[in-house]
Amino acid sequence: MNYPTFLLKKGLKSILVLLSVALTIIVVLTCLFFNLHNQHKQTFESHAQAQISYDINQKSHYTAGDIKRNAHHEISTINDDMQMNKGIKELLHQRNWRKAYKKQIAYNNWVLSMSPNNGAEVTKYFRESLISQIFLCKALIKLNIADQSTDSPTTGTSFFLYIDDLVSSVLIILLVIFICSQLYTKRFVHFLDKDTLLPISLGKRTLANLFSGYTLAVTLALLVIGFSFLSATSISGVGNWHYPFPYYTPQFPFNIYQPQSEFVIPTIILRILSSCFAVTCVYFFAILTKKALITLLLNLLILIGTNQLTDSIKLLSKIGQYLPTSYFNGVSVSSGRLAFLAKNPQINMIHGIAALISWTILLGLAAFGIQYVRQRQRT
Repeated sequence: MNYPTFLLKKGLKSILVLLSVALTIIVVLTCLFFNLHNQHKQTFESHAQAQISYDINQKSHYTAGDIKRNAHHEISTINDDMQMNKGIKELLHQRNWRKAYKKQIAYNNWVLSMSPNNGAEVTKYFRESLISQIFLCKALIKLNIADQSTDSPTTGTSFFLYIDDLVSSVLIILLVIFICSQLYTKRFVHFLDKDTLLPISLGKRTLANLFSGYTLAVTLALLVIGFSFLSATSISGVGNWHYPFPYYTPQFPFNIYQPQSEFVIPTIILRILSSCFAVTCVYFFAILTKKALITLLLNLLILIGTNQLTDSIKLLSKIGQYLPTSYFNGVSVSSGRLAFLAKNPQINMIHGIAALISWTILLGLAAFGIQYVRQRQRT
């Protein structure tokens, strides 16, 4: 048995790996369960029903005489609003998608014409959401299909993107940190490096360790991708490959929509590269500190902490395109959302690939350099 295979089998037998696989399956199935339960919420039909209920509640504040005489301008507006939403709901119920979306666009334009454009933050967000919804309707008119919940997608492709966006960007990196912190520090016993006793060159030992970590991390990432896609597909189908997905661009203050197929490959590429970078980072600190707990804490702080703060701390936002941790969320990067939130258009797919590969190589060489210096000092 060669050394890389030995390390890989050693890693696969670890209880942490088994727990990680079980945890990812449980998390994905839990998310799918809740999405299936909420799949009819945050749809055009649910919005229409909510608005109808709101209008009925508003009319209850007027007397029967006021409503009969249409004594107030507000009553007329409420009636118009209710009739339009009833029409949208009925068309959606009849599965007459194109007419329903055209009516929704007309309704949104009507609401926009009446909403004040006073620059207030709440009003601005409301108007932008209405305009963005119009773009979604236009995309759905071309496809002539039903819309799905914006917050709880259930079809295979949409659910995979949902999982990668909300779960994988943190969970996979977190599991890689725990697994590799244990795997790479077991070789040190009272600061003695057992790997140096092997009749293998330093370069081959380094490559073997990194190869085993990369294999475990990529396998875990592909497991999450494959299981989330297949589990949702088995229940709700693959979904339309061209279903509109929110896309952020500096040209507009609101998101527009692009086919979700455009984000699948970039998301997978960034997921694999970010997993390999995380492995290399853990390996570097394991070699540097020789202690599992310190390696674990440092990587949690650097990898998870920096990733979560990129769009909220101004300094990190400015240099975000150079930070490999900015690219842990492939969906956020490829859809332009992170660049939009961080106000840094250079955070994109191309910079992400370059940053992740460059930092992976640099940390790998740094880890090799540390071991080389220590080896020279012992001889």
